[in-house]
Amino acid sequence: MPMKPNEVVLGSLLAACRTSGNISLAERLMKYLFKLDPGVDSNYVLLANIYAADGRWDGASKVRKTMKDLAIQKTPGLSSVEIDCDIHVFVAGDNPME
Repeated sequence: MPMKPNEVVLGSLLAACRTSGNISLAERLMKYLFKLDPGVDSNYVLLANIYAADGRWDGASKVRKTMKDLAIQKTPGLSSVEIDCDIHVFVAGDNPME
């Protein structure tokens, strides 16, 4: 690669590891991502999901423990709907009827 990859490129490669099941590359990428910005929750969640998809529950558990130890919380998912030019945003697990 002619230039040093940033966290967006490395994060995209990490996501590709989920599709390909390449755990060893995912672990190497996570080391670089951790050096660049150790507080990005989505990288940890993705690595835990990569482990879980391969049945490596001990690895997924270690990643979740690391998140807990570093006080990193998963950002809840958001959805948005436009109705009559108004945008309504919903948070995962939100109950708008309450």
